[in-house]
Amino acid sequence: MSTNYHWHPKAEPACVTCGHASTAEPIHIGKSSAGWVFALRIYPDGVDGEGTARIHDLDDWRHIFRDREGHIENEYGEVVPYADLEKTITERKHLVEGRALRRHTVGTFCTENGHGSWDLFAREFS
Repeated sequence: MSTNYHWHPKAEPACVTCGHASTAEPIHIGKSSAGWVFALRIYPDGVDGEGTARIHDLDDWRHIFRDREGHIENEYGEVVPYADLEKTITERKHLVEGRALRRHTVGTFCTENGHGSWDLFAREFS
């Protein structure tokens, strides 16, 4: 079983001059899969591919969660408190069938094994 998590930034209010409202697209945070370390999505080129909101590691995500308005949702539409997601990412100590959590192979999708119970992914995955 696995669960994807997304950051839903607060949308900016509509422009008083033209009425155009910005749409704040959800940003994929990562995926929790049984038996694996957390797959943490990073955005070294920015979340829009143009250098804005670069996310290189878990600390960058922590700044977003703490300093920006928005909320976290899982793929089932449930709001997830930041503290709960933090534990899901960093406190993955359970064993599955007596084996330790598996790490992802660094290569095409996994950019780097993290310094805790997560790995970093610079490409989209499901």
